[in-house]
Amino acid sequence: MLKIIDLTTEYEREPLNLHCARPRFSWRYAGVEAFTQRSYRILAASSPELLSAGRADKWDSGDVRSRACIAVPYGGAPLKSRERCYWKVLAGGAESEAARFETGLLQASDWRGLWVSAQASRIGGSLLFRRGFDVGARRAVRARAYVAGLGYHEFYCNGKKVGKSVLNPSVTEYAKRVPYCAYAFEGLLVPGANAVGVIVGNGWAGARRLLAQIHIEFEDGSEDVLVTANCAGWWVTGAPIVADSVYDGEVFDGRIAARLRDWCMPDYAAGWESGWMYAMLCEPPAGKLVPHRIEPVEVVGEFMPVAAEKKPDGAAVYDFGQNFSGWARIRARGGKGAKIALKYGEQLTDGGYVNQLNLRTAKARDLFILNGEGAEEYAPRFTYHGFRYVEARAEGGAEILSLIGEYVRNAAPLVGSFECSDPVLNLLHRNAVMTEGSNLHGVMTDCPQRDERFGWLNDLSSRVYQSVCNYSMPRVFAKVTDDISDTQDAEGRIADTAPFFTGFRPADPVVVCYLLLGYKNYEYYGDAETLKAHYGNYKRWTDFLTSQVGADGATLYSTYGDWCPPGRFGAAEPPVNRDTPDGFVSIVYYYLHLRYLSEIAAVLKKRGDAERYAAAAARTAAAIERKYYDRERGVYATGSQSCAALALNVGLLTGADARRAAAALNAEIARCNYHAYAGNQAYRHMFEALTRYGYADTVRAVLTNPEYPGWGYMAACGATTVWERWEKEMQLVMHSFCHPMFASYDAWMINDVAGIRPDAGAAAMDKILIAPTVLSGVEYASGAIGLLRGRVACSWKRDGDSVEYEIEIPPNTSARVRIAGIEAVGGKPFFGGEFLVDGGGKFTVSARDCRKGEEAV
Repeated sequence: MLKIIDLTTEYEREPLNLHCARPRFSWRYAGVEAFTQRSYRILAASSPELLSAGRADKWDSGDVRSRACIAVPYGGAPLKSRERCYWKVLAGGAESEAARFETGLLQASDWRGLWVSAQASRIGGSLLFRRGFDVGARRAVRARAYVAGLGYHEFYCNGKKVGKSVLNPSVTEYAKRVPYCAYAFEGLLVPGANAVGVIVGNGWAGARRLLAQIHIEFEDGSEDVLVTANCAGWWVTGAPIVADSVYDGEVFDGRIAARLRDWCMPDYAAGWESGWMYAMLCEPPAGKLVPHRIEPVEVVGEFMPVAAEKKPDGAAVYDFGQNFSGWARIRARGGKGAKIALKYGEQLTDGGYVNQLNLRTAKARDLFILNGEGAEEYAPRFTYHGFRYVEARAEGGAEILSLIGEYVRNAAPLVGSFECSDPVLNLLHRNAVMTEGSNLHGVMTDCPQRDERFGWLNDLSSRVYQSVCNYSMPRVFAKVTDDISDTQDAEGRIADTAPFFTGFRPADPVVVCYLLLGYKNYEYYGDAETLKAHYGNYKRWTDFLTSQVGADGATLYSTYGDWCPPGRFGAAEPPVNRDTPDGFVSIVYYYLHLRYLSEIAAVLKKRGDAERYAAAAARTAAAIERKYYDRERGVYATGSQSCAALALNVGLLTGADARRAAAALNAEIARCNYHAYAGNQAYRHMFEALTRYGYADTVRAVLTNPEYPGWGYMAACGATTVWERWEKEMQLVMHSFCHPMFASYDAWMINDVAGIRPDAGAAAMDKILIAPTVLSGVEYASGAIGLLRGRVACSWKRDGDSVEYEIEIPPNTSARVRIAGIEAVGGKPFFGGEFLVDGGGKFTVSARDCRKGEEAV
C-alpha cells in the first residue's frame, strides 16, 4: 500500500527555528516499488485539530499537477516569528501523517534581551549562567529557549541538559553571522519554582558571551518571557571546566563540580556568598543573528579500546583501533584532588607512547580532577580531538575504571554504502567514510586534530564528490556556502578558508567548490534557493577571476595548484614527470567556473548569463589549447599525469585525441608500477577519466597497490582514515592522518563501480544514471545511496559467463540504465545496452560478461 513518509521542512524533521517565511516541504514514498506522482495537495494549519479536520487555515495548495516532492515551497501567507504550523500531503490516494515546524525569531526587533558575560577580570574556563523563576500553579504547554551562547554552550532546565547536541553552535564568521539554537523544554517545567541555566565555553569565539530569550506559554493563555540583560535575575560564576580550548583540551575540576552540583536546580541559592555575580552587559558580536541551520554536533558512536598497555612509568596507553574525532569518556575513582591526564594522538612513538609531533602547538590533553566521592565520570564539553590512541596518567591514587571513545561530528545522516569482493577496496571505503565524518564539525574541516581544523576550500573542490555519496548534505552545503560568501570582499574575492582564519584572499582559482556546493545541493537535494541567494556572489567571484586572466586568455595566478602530490614534501623525488604547472591547473579550474556558472544560470532561467558564460568557457578552452596543447605529442602542458587527467576529464580533449591521451596516461601509470603521482585536485579527474576510456582496472590497481606511495600503502600500514601525506612516518609539518582531500576516490566506487550518479539535468536526483563498471578480478560489488526520494542501489555479481545485476530505483524517480551486453531485464529477453525506468522499481538485469577472459592489471 502506498505510503507518504519522511516529511521534512527545510530538510529538517520538525524544526524549531526556521528563519524563512516561506519554507520548503519534502516527502517520499514507500510501501510500493514503483509509483509516479501525478499530483499532490498540501494542507497546512495552525493546529493539529484543524489539520485533522481538513481545515487548512494556513494554506491549501489545491491539487497541483506535478511530480515535485522535494523542496516544494509553502504558498500561504508569510509566516510570522515563533509561528507553529502543522502540515500533511495527499497524493496517489494516500495521506501522510502530520508533520510540524516552528519559525524562530525572524526579525532583529524580535530579540528583547542583551548580551551578557562575567566581569572582565574573570578569565579562564567556562561560565555558568542561571536564572530562577516561578510559574505558580500554571501548566506550561510550550516552552522555547532561543540561545546564542558563544563560543560553545549547553542549555539546562531544572538540572537536566536539554537535547543531545554538543559543541553548540557550529562556528561561523561571527562578524557576519551569529547562530542561535532553539530548545523545547516544556516537559521539564514543574509547578512553582524552576530554573534554567547555560554553560558557556570559549569555543572558536575565544570569549564567553550569552544572549538568551525564553518564551513559556501556559494552558490559561498567559505567557512569560525571560531575557538576558543587566539586573534581569541572571547570575554567573566560574564552571568546573576551569580551562577549555578547542586545540588544547579541558581541565575539569570535580571538586568545583561537587560544590556546584545543584547549580541549575530551582532551590539552589546563587549569591555573592557562594561565588556568584550578577551577569554583566558585554559587547555584542557584530554579526546578525541567524538560526543554527546545520545538523548539530552529537555523539554518534562509541569505540571500545582494542588494546591497553601499562607502561613502566605508570602510564596506560589505550588503542581504540580506529582514528576518529571526539573524546574519551572516563570513569574513575580516587581521593579528593587526585588527577587523571589524558593525552590524545594518532600514532605512537617507538617507545609506545602517544606521539603528538604532528599536532604542532595543539596540546590535545584533558585533565580530570576527582572530587573523591566514589566512582566519577567525565567527558569533555567544549573541546574535541582527532585520535586513535589515548595516553592516561593518574596521580594521587586515582584509578581508571573504564575509558570509552566517543565519536563526535555533525549528525548529517550517513546514507552511502559500498562493498565488493576486494577487501582493500572495502577498507578504503570505510576509511573514506570515517575521514569525512570526522571532519564534519560545523565546517567541513581539513583535519580534526592539529592546531588548524579549518574549512580549506581547495580541499573541498575534490572532496564534495565523495561527500554527497556518503552523507546527506543539504544543510551542511548550504551553511558552508554561507560561510564562503561571508569571506567575500567588495572586489568579489573570496578567501582560501571559510570562515576566513588563514590562507589568502583571493583564494586559489581551484576553489570551484564555491559554485560546486550550490550546484550539488541542487542536483542531489533540489535546493534552488541556495543558488538564487548566492548567484550574484558566484558571478562576482568568477568575474574577478576573469579580470585576472592574462591577455592570452590562458594565464592565471596560482597559490597551491595540484596540491601535495607524492614527493612534494620531504620524500624522495618520484621516478616520474610530476611537473604540473600551477598556472595550467588554475586556468583549467577557471574554465570549470565558467561551465558551472553557465549551468547554474540555466537552472535559474537566466538565459543571457547562461549563454555568455558558456561562450566564455569555449573561448577559454580554445585559449588553453593554443597555449598548452602539443598536438604532435598529444599532451597538454608538461604531459604529467595530472595534466593529462585534467585535460581529459574536463573535456579539453575529445574524440581520437582523448583516446590517445587516455591510452598514454594508462601506459604511464603502468610504467610507474601503478602509482598515481597527482595532487589533491587531479587524482579525482584521473580516476574518472581512466574509467570513462576503459581503464577502470588501472584505477583499482592504483588504489589497492600496497607499495608506497598510494592508498593501498596506507591500508597496508594499518590506516583507518585517509592521510594528508603519503608517508607513514609522522612529521611536524602538515601531516594529518585524517584528511579528506584525498578521500574522493570513494566517489569512484559509488559513481563508477556501482554506477550510481545523477543524470543530466537532475534536480533532487529525479533523474538517475545507472552505469556500473565490472572490474576484472572482482566477483561482486554493490553500492547504494539513501536519497531524499528513497534508496537507489545497484549491485553486480559474476555468474559464469554472465553478470547478474540487481537495481533499485526509488518511487517517483526516473532512471537511465546503461549496461553493456544486456540479454534480459526482469527475466524477459532484452537486447541492447540501455533502457529507461520511470517511477522507480526493483529489477534484475542479465548481461554478457564483456570482460570475461581479460586479466586484471
